[in-house]
Amino acid sequence: MPPVTLEKPSNLDPFKPIIHEWIQEDKKHWRKQHHTAQRIFERLVEEHGYQGSYSVVQRFIKKCRTQQVDKANLELIWDPGPAQVDFVEADFYENGKPCHKKYLTVSFPYSNDGYSQVFGGETSECVCQGLQDIFEYIGGVPPLLLQAFLPVSVTM
Repeated sequence: MPPVTLEKPSNLDPFKPIIHEWIQEDKKHWRKQHHTAQRIFERLVEEHGYQGSYSVVQRFIKKCRTQQVDKANLELIWDPGPAQVDFVEADFYENGKPCHKKYLTVSFPYSNDGYSQVFGGETSECVCQGLQDIFEYIGGVPPLLLQAFLPVSVTM
């Protein structure tokens, strides 16, 4: 059986609610106006009589900010079936000469698969022809198409 490690109380424990309050207040202000770890340490010493080291404060601040970032970056989870549709621009070589063209791309986020159809323009006829070509190639039509995060109805 592995040894059980007990977490020792820190000199910073009584000050953690104050630090959390300052960090929450910082969210209301422009990023350049946020407290640095150094400034938080100085305020704790000046205003609250903190006698611990700067490195303890610095590690705690880093831990708090890392947890905030982790909560903000959630993985998108897609169900099988829906597809995303968009027109994109790119430079191509046609007959050895560079040219700028647009292409319709249909991607399936669940499987991370995608199909594209190159066009000279971006018209509604190009969208219809591109979708028809791609759906014929893959042998079916997705139940839901999304463009710029808005549902789009497609009837064929």
